[in-house]
Amino acid sequence: MFPSNYPDKIKFTKAVYYNFRPIPLPKSFKDSTGGFGQFIPEQGYLELSDDTGMTAHYTVTRAFVRNTLPKLLDGKCRLFNGWREMLYWQIRSAAAGTVR
Repeated sequence: MFPSNYPDKIKFTKAVYYNFRPIPLPKSFKDSTGGFGQFIPEQGYLELSDDTGMTAHYTVTRAFVRNTLPKLLDGKCRLFNGWREMLYWQIRSAAAGTVR
């Protein structure tokens, strides 16, 4: 990972999640991982805000809301690199089937 020199600390304070009904694909999709079948993988829309009022918009899965969102809303202030490293290792550990 390449560090960035963003000096501002970020504290996430609010998240609003909108759940999608399954959105069908024109035809089933499969790749080397087994694909995601007949529907798009994104299962919802997230608005994530920080303590300055800036809001980011994402399409996410329910697994993101269940596993990652609570870590973003832990009340901690971190530099960009701190958030990136924490999330990188969480995602990598989840893909490997381990917990960190």
